[in-house]
Amino acid sequence: MITKYYPSSGGVATYTKYLAEAFDEENEVYIFADKIKENEINKKKNIKVIRCWDSNVLFLISILKSVLKYKPDVIHIQQEVFLYGGILNAMLFPYLVMLLRLFGFTVIITLHGVIPLSDLNKEFLKENSIEGNRFILKVGLLLIFKQIVFFSSRILVHEEKFRNVLVEDYKCSQRKIKVIPHGVKNGQKIKNAKDILGLKNKKVILYFGYISGYKGIDLLINAFKLIKDKHKNWILLFVGGVHPRLKNDEEYLKYYNDIKNSLKTHKQIYFNGYVPEDKVPLYFSAADLVVFPHTIVMSSSGPMALAISYSKPIIASVAFNGILNNKEIFFDRDTYSLSKKIEDVLLNHEILNDILAYVKKLKYAYSWTNIAKKTLQVYKNG
Repeated sequence: MITKYYPSSGGVATYTKYLAEAFDEENEVYIFADKIKENEINKKKNIKVIRCWDSNVLFLISILKSVLKYKPDVIHIQQEVFLYGGILNAMLFPYLVMLLRLFGFTVIITLHGVIPLSDLNKEFLKENSIEGNRFILKVGLLLIFKQIVFFSSRILVHEEKFRNVLVEDYKCSQRKIKVIPHGVKNGQKIKNAKDILGLKNKKVILYFGYISGYKGIDLLINAFKLIKDKHKNWILLFVGGVHPRLKNDEEYLKYYNDIKNSLKTHKQIYFNGYVPEDKVPLYFSAADLVVFPHTIVMSSSGPMALAISYSKPIIASVAFNGILNNKEIFFDRDTYSLSKKIEDVLLNHEILNDILAYVKKLKYAYSWTNIAKKTLQVYKNG
């Protein structure tokens, strides 16, 4: 596998860790990963991590050298537009795929994010702190994804919605694209999580993930303000740090800090920022409801997979239509609809139980064991 790898930050790094560990030990797995200072402990002997590339223009050469040294039977690349560096690296990425194919390797690529071209408007650029001309960006993405699909042996996406986007927006060949959902682990709940966090007797509404404009943070805050005075024991808890891609972007950091500082005066809204992975079970165990207020969905949600793994009720904006298919989960992207949905779920046991039953089905279907079996089948078929 070629990827960022845990303990690097980000959903792809963690995703690859869970997938690799779910393979039977008869499968030897080499991870050609990003160079980091942190030490990792591999619990399984069949996984070997080779820290071989940096996020610079030489990443392509570094990866190619390592692959040619170890000569794997199948290469599985994890891809997001900016996973391997900036815009130049994103443009070079298809040529890594091309070179690997020229050397005779089977190359399977998981596209963790697929941006619908129709959603690339001024609001999208602003919400994602992206500068530049919309037309040039559309052409660039079109070229990058079409080349990736063309050069690859097989493309994997996590949702049927993203396959449709590749076929309809990017005019890619449907025969190459297979849907394998994002895996879900079995989260071990912490019984006294609320006591540990100082939230005893509170109803906890959780937002978990990076703080980004397109994730509907303002919508969630304003919706909660409509109902908080009626429910004094309800709290809105934000657990989310700075997006790593934007950590040096002054405008984004101002946006992040403005949100953080604006919430200090609200007694029922808590902002915890980033938490290390070993603390994640604490927050999901304490949650009574997990909210996904996104304005757009470009990739399968790692935080949603976590919520499912802990068997927590979830609600999501209509942006997730086509990914989720339970009508009780959805709300329109306006404050009234979201505030009403929060109350409906937390006060109506029939709605709550319906969502929990749906989450239970997802948890079984998306277990890492099942996802690993499906992925191995793709490896075998090429």
